[in-house]
Amino acid sequence: MKRKLGVFDLVNGLIMLLITITMIYPFWYVLCYSLSDMGMTGGSQLLLWPRGFSLDSYQVAFSNSTIIHGFFISVARSVLGPLLMLIISGMAAYVLSKNELIGVKWIRRFMFFSMYVSAGLLPGYILIRTLGLTGSFWVYVLPSVANVFNIVLIRAYIETLPPGLEESATIDGASYFTVFSRIVLPLCVPVLAAVTLYACVGQWNSYIDAQLYNYRNPELYPVQYILYNYIAVKAPTKEASSAAQGLITTAHSLRMSVTVITTIPILLVYPFLQKYFASGLLVGAIKA
Repeated sequence: MKRKLGVFDLVNGLIMLLITITMIYPFWYVLCYSLSDMGMTGGSQLLLWPRGFSLDSYQVAFSNSTIIHGFFISVARSVLGPLLMLIISGMAAYVLSKNELIGVKWIRRFMFFSMYVSAGLLPGYILIRTLGLTGSFWVYVLPSVANVFNIVLIRAYIETLPPGLEESATIDGASYFTVFSRIVLPLCVPVLAAVTLYACVGQWNSYIDAQLYNYRNPELYPVQYILYNYIAVKAPTKEASSAAQGLITTAHSLRMSVTVITTIPILLVYPFLQKYFASGLLVGAIKA
């Protein structure tokens, strides 16, 4: 028997529709503006569809070697960072799941305590500078290889696995590393996919580290920091070269096109990891 729609259902549906439109329209506006013909687009106005159709802004963006190089820097850090994080944080989580180890409970408490207390930005900057990581690519990767939040999630998921699997492998003569790499790690795919998604998005969207540690080295600027400079400072429009090539673009349209370029990779990656995302976090939250 079908349930009749009541007033509450209609009001709830309208509210959810309004929230959906409010969240989606900014992205839709950016896409429409970047694809619009600048000769037909005025100043600040609402756009529901691209006015005309032009890829001039994208041609100017992709002809900028700084943007292309920054794109590869962002891809490199978004791949290498999560990969090292999975190796280090995964092994740390496996070790911390062993209650028989001496002092493991105190180590857990210390790690939990570090999640709630922060010394601030200055000590971190002094540490990075002392280690000689300023002005290098590794400043994007190494500080995030041991993430306490990810370690807690992976450890909680490992503790939900049947202990008989490890015991059987140990009886057969498997070492701890063999058990971890061949039994535990394949079973932890859901939670590993979830933390990988978190790490990839964090690495891709990060630009503060470039502003703090690599502001004097433009060759190490990620594409997000380049976009930040375009929005907050000034976008180089290359108007002279664009006019010579018959391209019509503005600083605002170039900002929009770069924004779309930086957003598309995340939209392409998320659908492949979505099925693991919710299950990994929910199952890993059974134990704390």
